[in-house]
Amino acid sequence: MTPCCLFERKEIPRLPEIHHIMPMSEERISKKEGGFGNNLRNLRKARGLSQPELARQLGITKQAVSNWENNRIIPSASMLRRLSQILAVSMETILGEEVKYVSVEGLTSEQIVHIQFLINDMRK
Repeated sequence: MTPCCLFERKEIPRLPEIHHIMPMSEERISKKEGGFGNNLRNLRKARGLSQPELARQLGITKQAVSNWENNRIIPSASMLRRLSQILAVSMETILGEEVKYVSVEGLTSEQIVHIQFLINDMRK
């Protein structure tokens, strides 16, 4: 061990990725507009994808996508991440959680700090 390193780097074994689908809680199964299944269906259709096409891109069955859209089950966290990439939206959007972002892409650090101050002032 060299003096600059206090800990030995060890490779942490990765667990196999599980594409198991977890049952949804009663609260999240809600059939209300904006629920998980409706969000997923609307996002999929907005991207012009059929259930079989989305399933193929995810490497799963069409039935799994159908079960998600009918609020029978929800995908694993790793599948939610892949869905968000394919559908080009955040996981929060797919789950129906209202999250708003301000894009600061292309701004300098000074400009970002200024925007943060403006937002904080508006909240007072």
